[in-house]
Amino acid sequence: MAASDLTILTNVKAWQSPPLASTADDALLTRLVTAASQFILGYLQRPMLSSQLYAEARDGEGGASLMLRQWPATSIASLVVDGMSVGPASGGTSLVPGYLLDPWDGWSAGQPQRLALAGYRFVRGIQNIFVSYWAGYLVAAEPQMVPPSPGPYMVTTSRFRAADSGVSYAAGGALAPVAANPTRGQYVPPSGLGGAYTFAAGDAGAAVAISYSYIPDDIQQACIELVSLRYAERNRIGQASKSLAGEVVAFTQKDMPADVATALQPYRRVFTP
Repeated sequence: MAASDLTILTNVKAWQSPPLASTADDALLTRLVTAASQFILGYLQRPMLSSQLYAEARDGEGGASLMLRQWPATSIASLVVDGMSVGPASGGTSLVPGYLLDPWDGWSAGQPQRLALAGYRFVRGIQNIFVSYWAGYLVAAEPQMVPPSPGPYMVTTSRFRAADSGVSYAAGGALAPVAANPTRGQYVPPSGLGGAYTFAAGDAGAAVAISYSYIPDDIQQACIELVSLRYAERNRIGQASKSLAGEVVAFTQKDMPADVATALQPYRRVFTP
């Protein structure tokens, strides 16, 4: 499984009709998942969908705002304008100068977000703006409960998890990730896409908050359907039609079905700032 995969083998096999029980083609399907995921990311013109730290060097244009290249942006790590570090704006009616990140509304999937300045300007210059920020599909502090004794002490997130971003107690205090055998105050993150978080018996019944990257459901489904199409096509490579019992069956020759392209379109990069 590659880090950029958009679904898992189990979900692809479950989508077949009837569900595919044989393991004979698991290696082939796993390879197709990675290939289809890369194709989709290329079509979307996006490097990753999970939460990542990005760093951009930009030209200042003298205005009070610029559009970030990756989205959804969740937080700004640092901003330097013409050699001066700029912090976040704060305050109500008496605004402290700084930066303001437009919230992502969840609907303008293909639209970058605006980073604005209050009391400053993005001074004109060549590569004089440096901004580091976190962007990607992220669920922050999803409330969950560790199952009570006798366990198992496993928690499955509500969205299809792509990467772990940390766990804390609901009342405060971070839990530490470990590779195996967690004790109280520790957890084992899932080893791959999807999967469950594992906690210690000492945390049975504890209220926790889980932060994690996720793959939007419609993108995952698009990947599943594209893998299924490529899997079926391997027996008719290059065929446009086939005569069967006096009837002619036509096969699609497009790089992806129209419904898959429609599902992906809202997430596609519209322009690059």
